[in-house]
Amino acid sequence: MLASIAVTAALAPAAASGTGYPEVQTGLGGIAYYTAPVFANVLCMRDQWFITSASGMAALPHPAPYFSRDGYPLYMATNLPYVTRTQQNSDTRDRTNLCVGRVVLTWLGDADVRVDNASIVSGSVSGVVLDGRREYYFGGSGLGFDVKIHAINSNNPPRAIRLWLPDPADPMNKSLEPAPGQPEPLFHPLYTGMLKPFKLLRFMDWLRTNGSTQRNWEDHRPATHCFQNGPVESASGVSAGASYEMCAALCNEVGADMWLCVPHMATDEYVTNLARLILHGSDGWNPYMSNTPAPLYPPLSTNLRLFVEYSNEMWN
Repeated sequence: MLASIAVTAALAPAAASGTGYPEVQTGLGGIAYYTAPVFANVLCMRDQWFITSASGMAALPHPAPYFSRDGYPLYMATNLPYVTRTQQNSDTRDRTNLCVGRVVLTWLGDADVRVDNASIVSGSVSGVVLDGRREYYFGGSGLGFDVKIHAINSNNPPRAIRLWLPDPADPMNKSLEPAPGQPEPLFHPLYTGMLKPFKLLRFMDWLRTNGSTQRNWEDHRPATHCFQNGPVESASGVSAGASYEMCAALCNEVGADMWLCVPHMATDEYVTNLARLILHGSDGWNPYMSNTPAPLYPPLSTNLRLFVEYSNEMWN
């Protein structure tokens, strides 16, 4: 998991004496299917759905009529299942320490969603299920989690698909799935535990700042998206890193100031909406225009500071 954190000297915003910062702060490593999971829902680490066949996995075009704006399939595009693999070819130690044990797959909607390379513990093995839940034992396959959608009721397609990792406190018997009525955990507790000594987090790699193709606000990743990396559904060729709501939530959870890198092609509307999102929170897609009593995705805590950088080290 240490590979997910890139230690960096805290430069312009944090190096001055009297800020209360330790001398060294951190830039977060990028989100990818082969790196140590940072989210409690490990699907967030992946970037897209594929079509699988005997010849392998084939990427699908984006945007496409068979995907919602949140990246969930609306209907079966072919007679082959959708598949996504996360933690594929990841470090064996990460798979052993963070992924082996009890995992829980949940979704809303009417679909047949499975982890095909894990052993079923409870729930049906297959078949379309409304608001489904399947519990598995995962043994650490090098393929990672082989999540497939085999069937969809197009009148009520799947959404909010989650794959909850084992709870590190009792990995063989319990996952990080929240108890009924409790809010969903966003981050893996071991990840947040490692970040708590730091007081400033730089999100350059989390946001895929280098070579960003984002221009308009529609190009950003909504917090409700199935994945936290890769193509978004706004336009062909547009990709993005994590949602800004996830960045704010991580800073709030560990008590760290936020260092954001704004895409170099971002329009004035994009920048204004980003500022409103950090100040007021959002509904998962658009920022609130003012303070909201119970924001769906809360803003950055008022006791934390925001530092903004145009792209990544434009002087370098």
